[in-house]
Amino acid sequence: TGLLIFMLRRLCQHLGIRRRTRFAVRLRDDIFELDGCAAPFVYGFFRAKIYVPCGLSEEDLSLITAHEKCHIRKKDHLLLPAAGLIADIFWINPLARIACRKFRLDVEMRCDECTTRDFSGEKKREYSLLLLNMALSERASGAVRFSSEGSVLKRRIRNIMEKKKRKI
Repeated sequence: TGLLIFMLRRLCQHLGIRRRTRFAVRLRDDIFELDGCAAPFVYGFFRAKIYVPCGLSEEDLSLITAHEKCHIRKKDHLLLPAAGLIADIFWINPLARIACRKFRLDVEMRCDECTTRDFSGEKKREYSLLLLNMALSERASGAVRFSSEGSVLKRRIRNIMEKKKRKI
């Protein structure tokens, strides 16, 4: 019963996202602008597309698309749903949910590092402020709320602002 409930919830989420993305407006290539979207995201299994909120400046759009393209290069649009599915299958074990959250955080931090690898301190600061502004947005929900919960956003920003170079 528990597995059925989690699978039904996942199916409803998928259908809701699919319905909303039909009304997206193409900006260029595989980048779409979606009204009512609080956070950028990648959606699609075989042909991943980037969906961004409406009204972003060109500079913010370039930062966001760099981050989302990193997700596509690393195949996160396939790995994250698989991790969620595994957590749903093992719904009775709370460690599965914890592991899924930690995995999502690691994926986001890896893409932050990939995006900011060659940035100066000032550019990293701008990127961190963009993350913070998106988390504080009135429309924030879903992935952004995940980022702003507890110390997750704080950890991401601290990781971005660290001076040491990392290999990705």
